[in-house]
Amino acid sequence: MQTGNAADFADMREVLEGQEIKLQALNPLIRKLRTELAYAIHELHEGATEVSASLVDEAVVKVRRGKEGGRKELDTILEIVGDNEALRDGWVSEVVELLVRARALQFFLGTGRLLPPSDPSLTGGRGGGRTREEEYLGGAMGLAQELSRYAIRRASTLDAEAVAR
Repeated sequence: MQTGNAADFADMREVLEGQEIKLQALNPLIRKLRTELAYAIHELHEGATEVSASLVDEAVVKVRRGKEGGRKELDTILEIVGDNEALRDGWVSEVVELLVRARALQFFLGTGRLLPPSDPSLTGGRGGGRTREEEYLGGAMGLAQELSRYAIRRASTLDAEAVAR
């Protein structure tokens, strides 16, 4: 049995090794979801609305239900994160904000309105609960950036109707 500083450092090492294992499990899941959502947003900008809407929907299905109706990928991520708020606030919130951004852009381009925080397609908590307020707001701020990009791109192609929207 270790005592004093040696015991403290051994405990710290054990905690850090556990976090490293969690990070190694999280990285591919988060990278995959982030890439799929970023690609869907890109396709929305390109004007391929049917293709991009399908991509956003597929990414949402993966986040909400997992592949083929199985376990939710976000629930898997949240299980790995556990009570570690630092991981939730950094890695997981980034994916949820990107999900909000993609869904909000898709919703706005289809309806001309903002996506409400209570929209059932948004998820951010265990069991498919609502996004956290800060995650929704982060996604909404990202939407403002996406709309600026969208308007500039449409204006450069002289698409006055899309810019006016």
